[in-house]
Amino acid sequence: MTNCYSRASVTPSSNLAGGLIGYNSASVTNCYSSGSVAGSNSTIGGLVGENGGTVTNSFWDTLTSEQATSDGGIAATTSQMTNTTTTDNIFLVAGWDFKGVGAEGIWNIGNGRNDGYPYLDWEYPSDPVTLPVELSAFTAQFIENTPTLYWETQSETDNMGWFVYRSDENDFTSSEKVSEFLEGYGTTTEQQSYIYEDNIENPEFGDTYYYWLESIDYSGIVNHYDKVAILTIPDQQDPGSGLIPEPERYGLLQNEPNPFIMSTKISFNLSSTAQVKLNIYNLKGQLVKSLYSGVASSKTLDWNGRDENGKTLSAGVYLYKLLINGKIAETKKLILMK
Repeated sequence: MTNCYSRASVTPSSNLAGGLIGYNSASVTNCYSSGSVAGSNSTIGGLVGENGGTVTNSFWDTLTSEQATSDGGIAATTSQMTNTTTTDNIFLVAGWDFKGVGAEGIWNIGNGRNDGYPYLDWEYPSDPVTLPVELSAFTAQFIENTPTLYWETQSETDNMGWFVYRSDENDFTSSEKVSEFLEGYGTTTEQQSYIYEDNIENPEFGDTYYYWLESIDYSGIVNHYDKVAILTIPDQQDPGSGLIPEPERYGLLQNEPNPFIMSTKISFNLSSTAQVKLNIYNLKGQLVKSLYSGVASSKTLDWNGRDENGKTLSAGVYLYKLLINGKIAETKKLILMK
């Protein structure tokens, strides 16, 4: 039994009953029950009365069923089972395939249906996606002497926008709102990306900051996300920090145009000839393109937004780094748009 639910009230005529199934001899996966189940015998359960097989990623409502135990399944409250956020949605955590999130879109939730419990998408296929935001990436890096946050969403529903919170402790309750309101993309099933620069005055080497995101939908509902981006301020004299050290004088120029769609030019000028590499990375620190490697004092290079295999990269923020004699000398960011 896979991707099923029952909201019926069960009154057994024997001592073997559950909200979904009395006796399981095979497997139950991605199912739930929420109806009441009468009885107090040991073979009466909120989801399964007696389990002789397997029960995986399946739930029963302890409040509506009035059963605190089940021979298989995961106990949940009504608020947990009717939750439409992506931050602590028990079904998403269990890997259920939701519309706008999974590959097939088997389930949906919300839209005033089923008293807030999940329902199968084929029942109401025209219903829109209701899970507000699927946050797929959230990172913080120290770029050009500024803490820079980047995040991606795989889908958004009625997302009016964002606020960024910061704390010097890994505790959201101690954080403060540090950003202005950042506009969201409303409702979309396409990947979107955001960037925010936290202009901290005189950040000090060794300081650590913790960042969280808050989204607000058009009805005023606020969602907080468990993902935390952590940034420790690097030594500002470290060549890897993005600052130009003395006495050497060289420069990595800002790419033009930026943002760009088809192609952009990246230039560097050195005071003397050196072994140079110019690489492009994503915000996870993964090398996506080696743009130049050789001996030079200056170059202007074109980049078309493709990786080493010629594949067009997704829209977002990327970093380009100048390496002099094997050491990172300077880092800048660029934005690829579609």
